[in-house]
Amino acid sequence: MYTTDEKLIEIACFSHPSEAAIPVSLLESEGIYSFMHNALSTQVMGLADVGGARLQVMESDAERARAILREGGYESSLNTYI
Repeated sequence: MYTTDEKLIEIACFSHPSEAAIPVSLLESEGIYSFMHNALSTQVMGLADVGGARLQVMESDAERARAILREGGYESSLNTYI
């Protein structure tokens, strides 16, 4: 369960929002809520202007979400600086 003071953190970045469809589905199938930051901006303005579509999850789910994405073959999209 999430608390109102819990924050979303970025765990992965994609050049285009459509690249995140399967990773988002993987997370949803495991009960992890996710949010795509810059999804519309990336479609309209492109990667260079906004830095890509950024996949965010609740802080309490971040470790598990990263593990799910690694297992699903999305290691290269994960943010290593967080």
